[in-house]
Amino acid sequence: MLLLAVGVVGTVLVVPIARAEPPRPVYVALGDSYTSAPLISKPVGTWGGSNGYNNPDDPYTCGRSDRNYPHLLAEHLGLYDPDDLVAEAGEHPAHPGFIDVSCGSAKTKDLWSPQTGLPGGGSAPPQLSAFDRLGPDEVVTLVSIGIGGNDLGFGELTDKCVQSPHMPGGRPCREHYENGGDDLLRARLVTLRAELDRALAEIHRRAPSAEVLVYGYPALLPEHRDGCYPYIPILPTDAAYLREVEKDLNDTIRAAASANDAHYVDWYSPSIGHDMCAPPGVAWVNGILVAPPSYPVHPNLLGTRGAANAGIGVLDAIEFDFAGSDT
Repeated sequence: MLLLAVGVVGTVLVVPIARAEPPRPVYVALGDSYTSAPLISKPVGTWGGSNGYNNPDDPYTCGRSDRNYPHLLAEHLGLYDPDDLVAEAGEHPAHPGFIDVSCGSAKTKDLWSPQTGLPGGGSAPPQLSAFDRLGPDEVVTLVSIGIGGNDLGFGELTDKCVQSPHMPGGRPCREHYENGGDDLLRARLVTLRAELDRALAEIHRRAPSAEVLVYGYPALLPEHRDGCYPYIPILPTDAAYLREVEKDLNDTIRAAASANDAHYVDWYSPSIGHDMCAPPGVAWVNGILVAPPSYPVHPNLLGTRGAANAGIGVLDAIEFDFAGSDT
């Protein structure tokens, strides 16, 4: 506090000059189930912010884990301590600097509109509405977002591309999506790019002081061989096709980040060799077996730690200051 001395008729009047407290920095996490990471640990609700942003349908609606990569990033930033969680799932102490609204099955449209038809029932508010819940003394200085796989059709891919071990050889999945030369999946990527551009522009509008991390997806299939049929029941020709499609998805996300003043987080490269075909304890993404725990064909705890480390590496490279000293 500064003090101003003023002489008045032989006396000294000391007048305090108040210094405004800097706004509290906040980290907001957005994304789909690869961000929310269902079933890997204790489920948690939507929480954080000075106004206690709560969704009564949580914690089971969105499949959000207390050890997903947003929580691990928040722990790294000193915003969250997993030991603070009380025994009952979904109850939390206040963590005002961290808001995680990631939700399973989310598409880019669910950033703007309420998300319905969730696996756990109920609905979730638009993810971008998290920014509306900030108090007057708060400012967002970090945003992470991991989304786009469901726009491409991850769930549909599972239905179309998983083949029972007793089925004859062939490539029904690839033939379905190539559709006589018009590749349906790559057409969806064109639409996704436009939606990502729109979303990132809106994030910057709502959080102009924030650094934005845009996550790609981890390696789902081996880099140097065409799957591991029948352990992961995707035929070799389909596995090779899907591996390239996922790379195209990550390239689309990377390009959107680069064009919109955001930082791409490469989750794929460090996860090579840790795909669904790797044994338990090595794989970052579980296949049909869910050991260690996770939702099938989703990241396990090894995967979320890998994602968090990749994000921390980007923050270190840009010398990120969470307190936002330049805001």
